[in-house]
Amino acid sequence: MTKATDKVKIDPIPAYKEQYQPIGEYLIEIQRYCLTFHNQVKDVYFKTEEEARNFWGYMIHNSSEPQYRILRQIAFTESVLKEEGMHLNDANEETVAQIFSILEDLKSYRKSLTSMTYQGIGLKAIVEVYWSGGLSVKEIVSQLIEIKVLAEYDDANNPEYEKHQNNIRKHVESLKDFDVKRADSGFEIWKDSKLS
Repeated sequence: MTKATDKVKIDPIPAYKEQYQPIGEYLIEIQRYCLTFHNQVKDVYFKTEEEARNFWGYMIHNSSEPQYRILRQIAFTESVLKEEGMHLNDANEETVAQIFSILEDLKSYRKSLTSMTYQGIGLKAIVEVYWSGGLSVKEIVSQLIEIKVLAEYDDANNPEYEKHQNNIRKHVESLKDFDVKRADSGFEIWKDSKLS
């Protein structure tokens, strides 16, 4: 059983066995891995499966994190090849090289996450949910206090409350590194949601 203070363990990225594995088979394996990766690092306890599915859909379309970029690139490649009557095994070298380049980004990202604790990665994921849903740093702090992820302070001028805001602001700034798009008026599923 893992504790909140344990370092995060993420499955290793599958290696390509070029001599024994067609490229299409490997790309399908990578797709499955990216879904597993999402589940391991975005394991936020949504109230409903619908919220979890909506967040997955939102991230797959809007996030520039490597696992989502890989999934989009493989889906695009598969779609183009299908129109030409071909399969993933027929992907050209340039396309395969592009996917492998994003895999290198995923390796670096995975390594950075394994230096975090489960508590830290969980907080980061919850912040990402709320931030991508359109909440401000102050609103995120209030929401996290309400769901008892952060300690409550009666006075918003309390230095501890300010520490909460600074920590959440750092998480939000790190999200901007991946250019996660924020919700427009049509996507506010988490604004009134209470994650547990």
